[in-house]
Amino acid sequence: MHLLKNHFVTLPDNVLHKIAMELNMSETAYVTAQENSSPNVWKEGNKFGLRWFTPTNEVPLCGHATLATAHTLFNIIGNKSDSIEFETLSGSLWVKKHQDGICMDFPFNKPESLTENQQEKYGKLIKAVAGNNKVKETLFSKSAGMMMIRLEDYYTRYCSIQQILNTNMALCIARTDFQSFSPNPRTLLEVNDGKEVQGVIITLQGDLHRNQDTSRGLQEYNFVSRFFAPWVGGPEDPVTGSAHTVSGPYWSEQLNLKELKCRQCSNRGGDLTVRIRDDNRVDIIGKGIAVIEGEMNI
Repeated sequence: MHLLKNHFVTLPDNVLHKIAMELNMSETAYVTAQENSSPNVWKEGNKFGLRWFTPTNEVPLCGHATLATAHTLFNIIGNKSDSIEFETLSGSLWVKKHQDGICMDFPFNKPESLTENQQEKYGKLIKAVAGNNKVKETLFSKSAGMMMIRLEDYYTRYCSIQQILNTNMALCIARTDFQSFSPNPRTLLEVNDGKEVQGVIITLQGDLHRNQDTSRGLQEYNFVSRFFAPWVGGPEDPVTGSAHTVSGPYWSEQLNLKELKCRQCSNRGGDLTVRIRDDNRVDIIGKGIAVIEGEMNI
């Protein structure tokens, strides 16, 4: 969801918060024209201010609200520029028209493995998110304030017949399994105060690079993920560009790929392409669709 503000009118932050709370979307984006812009700035300008608000907080980075804003400028308002620069809390972010939709130039937030102290500190949080699924690795990106939990793709356990035969049975986590589990937002708030970890990514390797294995329903993707952030007002985010600045660099290194096909598996999920650049920036490519258009009187 996004809101265009008319020219140089600036609304107080408390009003921006109230609008975001009333709309109750995962994020509301506010885009503003630069000072001394021409009257035709919305159709001809290539530099704007951009801020993002959840129903409870202002956040430093939001991918899908940036995509929505760029889609509106390019395809609804008819901005003639091939690329646009947004001034944000995360610095300058460029978006440009792309044959597959819109390409966003985002920061590189590579995660690091948790220390033993961090594992102990966040053990209850990891359990609350992953549930009974077996965890392969847990990492943290300080720059993004996000934890990432990677699940095992395959794991081994005994069942009754296998116990008799004294052999192991390999099980896999399929896409339907990954989409179906549901961490309790209240529990997440109880076990973590949100001061350091403000969002949790849970991720699973896909099968696109593994000879089109179709057994798990993940043959179209290099990896899939979900994102939970009740500490900033979003129990589960539908599609999270900022989370892919963390998961993208990790999976690029794990799979030795510079370009990755991804899906965020929420109820309102979506597909993304993540490209890791040599200058330690992350290109995120996706498509936007306008579903509601209107005016708001303040």
